[in-house]
Amino acid sequence: MRHIDVGIFIVTGSSDASQKQSLYDLRQHCDSVFVVLNKIDERDDLSPEVLHEVISQWKNDLNVDQIYLTCTKGYDPKSRNPKMSIRGVAQLRNDIEEFLAKKGKDLLLARHMAEKQSYAVKIIATALVAVAGEAFIPGSAAFITATQGVAIASLHYLYTGKILSSHAAIAILPTFLAESAGSSLFLFDKSFLPPTGIIDLAVAGVAVVITLALLATVNHILSIGAKLEQEELLRSGTSKN
Repeated sequence: MRHIDVGIFIVTGSSDASQKQSLYDLRQHCDSVFVVLNKIDERDDLSPEVLHEVISQWKNDLNVDQIYLTCTKGYDPKSRNPKMSIRGVAQLRNDIEEFLAKKGKDLLLARHMAEKQSYAVKIIATALVAVAGEAFIPGSAAFITATQGVAIASLHYLYTGKILSSHAAIAILPTFLAESAGSSLFLFDKSFLPPTGIIDLAVAGVAVVITLALLATVNHILSIGAKLEQEELLRSGTSKN
């Protein structure tokens, strides 16, 4: 593999200076490498100083500033110990996701993870914050529609791995908005008026509610493996939301 976005270099036990060359080799092909010291539970019965010394030695031998400490005891399904002890993995994953987000590749990782719902919630939450702010901008209907289209396309890629064009995403909106015609018309009309304070707050509330119902419906349809083109699912989902 000539180009890798993220490399995870895992070591265990006492420090081994010979691993420095392996780390160097990995870095030649990776944009970023996360160094992990696994099985830290092996030192649970020893004084904290022992682990600190091992960490310092690894940092020195590998010439790195940060090492992630992890334990995945009991994660192996063949493990004879029913008790699980998972430590440090969440922080490692969070930092990897943040790095990929900066490269615009966080969705690529999320698509391969089992827990897609948590990332879907992030997509929806980001869209809700965006439309709430866009409601105060003249011509807000266009901005809100664009934000909804981007969120739909992101959810589609998360679940299917296929890129949905912005035009295709926005084409889905009329079917959904037909079920909330009154609120949609209110947003459309208000977008051509100057800022008016209280009414703008009402618009922001309506925009958030409509967007939440829309994206929750889209998320449900995609999570069950259905296609967004199935208009009856869009209509039924809208009614429930």
